[in-house]
Amino acid sequence: MAKDPRQQLRERLKLEERRRARRPHVAPVIPTEISRGRAQRMIQEQSGLLMAVEMGIQQIFHQSGAFRDEHAAAALVAAIRDETASLTDPQAVRCAELVSRIRQDHPQLDPEVWRDCLRTILDSIRYHGGHSQSPTAYLDFVAMMMNRK
Repeated sequence: MAKDPRQQLRERLKLEERRRARRPHVAPVIPTEISRGRAQRMIQEQSGLLMAVEMGIQQIFHQSGAFRDEHAAAALVAAIRDETASLTDPQAVRCAELVSRIRQDHPQLDPEVWRDCLRTILDSIRYHGGHSQSPTAYLDFVAMMMNRK
């Protein structure tokens, strides 16, 4: 005997709720004057550095079918706090290693400027992730922007 369509719908909704509950959430960020000002300053003064980090993250995204915004966010937060050793997710560890290599390529860079660069990218991840249900909203956005250039 076939199930009632309403019962099937309820079961599908419960299953979707359980899936969403298991998926880590990147908290959305609402741009403030401080983050907008920092983003503008970083774009004007350190666009090459921003692009290097974003291109590296994109490279990981394209090489790995499992890489998501949350991995990039975790790696950036750990790098900002200088706590990359605490990362356990292999995808986040891979991203943190890439960020560390980029940092080593710029030894003359002021540490606060470096952290501002990472914060700018983190704000972008949170902004795009907060406006979409896709776990790769930020990564998809950056890929689209890079293809335009």
